[in-house]
Formats: sequence, structure tokens, C-alpha cells
Amino acid sequence: MLLRRSAFVLFRSDAVAALRFSSARLRELCTQRGVTASRLAADAGCSVSSIYKWRRSRTPSADALAAVAHALDVPLEAFFAPAGAQLPSRKAA
Repeated sequence: MLLRRSAFVLFRSDAVAALRFSSARLRELCTQRGVTASRLAADAGCSVSSIYKWRRSRTPSADALAAVAHALDVPLEAFFAPAGAQLPSRKAA
């Protein structure tokens, strides 16, 4: 139960392992919402190639992930849930 200090946050190392970005989850969210990579890139303000990289295996920066979450209308936590997990309901407009 080692505690590490990173970005002013103390956390348990085993908890961090459980909170890895899931590219499979990003693909699933796009499919569920009928959003293409080009549409997501336009809505999130990033390049299509970045979206494709994130959908394959790369991890986006915190700012980029926040923009993608906003574009998909999901909380940030949605990208760290296992594939197939129930999503929180979409925010009311």
C-alpha cells in the first residue's frame, strides 16, 4: 500500500492500475452514439489522426480527453470503465 505523489495527488499504486484509459471503451462510446472519428475530431477540436491513435492504443492528454468527453457528452470516468459497462445517462441539455 505504497502512496506515491504525482501531480499533487496521493493515490494507491494498485488503484492507478485499475484506472487506465481504455481505447476499447472509446470505440464503444463512439459506436453507441453513432459518432465517426471525423465528427468526433471536429467536435473535440483535435485531428482525426489523434482520434484514430486513441482508438487503437494511445492515451490522450488530460485536456484532449476532457474535450472528447465533452464532445461525446459523457463523464471522464466513462473512458476508464470496462467495455460493456453501463454508461451513466446522458446529461440533460
